[in-house]
Amino acid sequence: MDGVTISPNGNQLGVVAHGAGGEGNNKFELRVVAVRNFIGQIYSDIGMSQHKKKDYKASAQYFERATLADPGLSIARYNYACALAQQKHPDTEQALKAAIDAAGPSVKLRAVKDADFAGVAAEAWFVALTH
Repeated sequence: MDGVTISPNGNQLGVVAHGAGGEGNNKFELRVVAVRNFIGQIYSDIGMSQHKKKDYKASAQYFERATLADPGLSIARYNYACALAQQKHPDTEQALKAAIDAAGPSVKLRAVKDADFAGVAAEAWFVALTH
C-alpha cells in the first residue's frame, strides 16, 4: 500500500497501491472503501482469529463489534451466533435468528451442518429456527 487518505466527511478511505513488474510495467490501483466496511472487516478478522484459538468469548465480542460497525456484514452476524453457541450463551437463539434474517434461508442449512452449533443442535429453538 503506497497511500491512504480519508474523505473530507470521514466516511470513506481511499487506498492507492503501486506495483512494478519490470521496466515500464508500472501499475497503480485505487480502491475506495467505506470506513464502516473496513472497520467491520477488521473486527471480523480478529474475531475469526480468536475463534480459531477457541477463545469464544473474545471472538463473540469482536464479531459483535463487526456487526455494529457494519450491519451489512452478514458473515460476522453468523459467526457471532457460532461463538455464542460454543459458549451455550442464552443469546445464541436471538443471534442465529438475526443471522438468518440478514443472510436468508441458506444460513439454516449451514448452521445445521456447522460443528459450532453441535452443543445446541438438539435444543427446540434451534430445530425450529433451522427447519
